[in-house]
Amino acid sequence: MRIILGLLTAFWGMQIISQLIYKYGSESPKRWLWGFVVGNIIGVSSMWLQMKLYTKMDAALAMGLGIGGAFLFSQLALTALFHARPSGLQWLAYALIGGGMVLAAFSPGRELT
Repeated sequence: MRIILGLLTAFWGMQIISQLIYKYGSESPKRWLWGFVVGNIIGVSSMWLQMKLYTKMDAALAMGLGIGGAFLFSQLALTALFHARPSGLQWLAYALIGGGMVLAAFSPGRELT
């Protein structure tokens, strides 16, 4: 369980950093190429962690938790750092994604090991 949580946390962290670099790079034509290259190096490298998750747990669950969490936590980081103002419906969507991840993680036959 500890290894899985470590892999998920590292994967989510790399995905968040990658998305923040993309956003930062997109704000100026001078930073665009740097943001694209560095963001892709980090983002693509994080897929190694996703592949390690596939060896430790059910592939569908690894995908749901990995990609779902990366999306959710990246959205929250972008919201916090770039002062976005999600609508109420967007906040509801974030909550549903988080709830879906919890349900998937603890559903019968798909438990984290």
